[in-house]
Amino acid sequence: MRTVTFIPSYRKIEVEPGSTILDAVQRAGLNINVVCGGLGKCGKCIVHVQSGKTNFDREKFGRFFTEDELALGSCLACQTTVESDLQVFIPESTLIQEQKILVDGQETAIEFHHRSGNIMLNFNPQLSPIPPRIFPGCSGASRKPEARLQKKCMLR
Repeated sequence: MRTVTFIPSYRKIEVEPGSTILDAVQRAGLNINVVCGGLGKCGKCIVHVQSGKTNFDREKFGRFFTEDELALGSCLACQTTVESDLQVFIPESTLIQEQKILVDGQETAIEFHHRSGNIMLNFNPQLSPIPPRIFPGCSGASRKPEARLQKKCMLR
């Protein structure tokens, strides 16, 4: 088994010799850009091997790097195999930060005139629609001063 240490997180993981750095990254629970699915086509999984021995085909995948970058240990995580214990720096541009799904949005107040008087609507698309019988001609609204609307309201 070989130990791969990732910097700057200092996470360590043991892998079999011949595993890719990408395998080690994923086993360590880190998320990096691998747009092409690990085929070596996108060049997004760039890492820098700071110490240790790896196997990386510079002729085939060197097009993603300058000679200076290659000399400093730059390689593609998906195409580099682990041959000895490694210390690997993962640049911030390669890491995928934790992403969150927006569950609460901003409400937008809109005032308009209707034959029954002024009505203030606050749009919030997460609410379930209010039956149109409450406010004829408008799907999902009510006459309350702070009425909420799910769908577009078409009033004449």
